[in-house]
Formats: sequence, C-alpha cells, structure tokens
Amino acid sequence: MRSQYSELDDIREAIAKTFSGVYGERVLQFLEQVYLNQISAEPNDPYSTYFNEGGRGLVLGLKAQIHAYKNRESRPTQQEEVQL
Repeated sequence: MRSQYSELDDIREAIAKTFSGVYGERVLQFLEQVYLNQISAEPNDPYSTYFNEGGRGLVLGLKAQIHAYKNRESRPTQQEEVQL
C-alpha cells in the first residue's frame, strides 16, 4: 500500500513537470495573468467574484505544489495530508 506521502509526492511531481518547459511555463504565466494578476472583486456581482477567486485559488495552489516539489526535503504538513 502506498503512503500518503508518496502519493502526494507523485502528484506534486506531475504538476511540476506539467508546468515546466517552454509550453508549461507559458501556460502557467497565462493563468497568472488571467487569474492572479487581476482584481477578483466584481462590484455588485458576487458570482463573478467567486468565480474569479476560484481561478486565483487554483493558480495559487498549483504554484504552491510546484514550490513544494522543488523543496521536497520537507514532509507534508498535517493540513496538506488532510487535503490529499
């Protein structure tokens, strides 16, 4: 049986490899421009605000997993284990 640590490491590796290289870095940069480098709030439109925040959260999550993979000497925190 695989441990949660190895499964999380495998997922992180897949994310990091997906967004590496010329094309992957270009896609990640596009996602950052669309969701991360824009204001999420839409006045008087909470649904659009929530949608924008969802995209922002996704990009932040992807970047966090890439960072964790590149610095993988550390073990996942308890919160990361629960999210798995």
